[in-house]
Amino acid sequence: MLHSSQIMGRTTRQRDPQPPSVMGTKINIEDDSKNGNEPSEPQDVSIKLDTILTTLMKLDAKVDVVTSDLNLLRAEQRKVKDRMKEVESEMATLIPQTKDIKTEVLELHKRVGFLEFRAEDAEGRARRNNLRIVGLPEGEGRNDLVEYLESWIRDAVVPEGLSSHFALERAHRIPARPPRPGMPPRPVIARLLNYRDRDLILQSARKRESLEIENSRVMIFPDFTAAVQ
Repeated sequence: MLHSSQIMGRTTRQRDPQPPSVMGTKINIEDDSKNGNEPSEPQDVSIKLDTILTTLMKLDAKVDVVTSDLNLLRAEQRKVKDRMKEVESEMATLIPQTKDIKTEVLELHKRVGFLEFRAEDAEGRARRNNLRIVGLPEGEGRNDLVEYLESWIRDAVVPEGLSSHFALERAHRIPARPPRPGMPPRPVIARLLNYRDRDLILQSARKRESLEIENSRVMIFPDFTAAVQ
């Protein structure tokens, strides 16, 4: 019979070899080194670095473009500042002149108003001896309007009371162009030599109910200026 120690020794010697898993790991490492396969991480890093460098170069180009644009903007800004300084200088020179011009304009405005008043007064005085006759048919007095009106005034308007110097200096229709058919006749402006005869004619015309020539009503008015009218 074998001793128990001998049995235990045999059992121990049978368990000495390493586990299969450890041996398999060593074999895989050796196979990788034998096949010459390197880890893939260095290649990925190189590609990423190239991409970053390319992106940086593009950014540098864009930065150069932006810098150029900024330089142009700065140059334009300097020009605008210089022009503004010139304008401010010119304005400083023109402001006193503007004040003087404003004063002159106010004085001229007053002067024009005064001259308009004088012209209006002079025109009114020049029209004092005038009569405005409205409604006189176009065909009447065609040959000699002055002679026709003198005869008509003596016969129909003021048969008595006119001065011995009664006469019309001139007479004309306004406007100069004849009216179209169907339009009312043009007014007549008649100038008398004596203003007293003019006033007497106006008074007599107001007293009469109507004055007619060929079934056309004729009215006599003072010849006022447009402003007075």
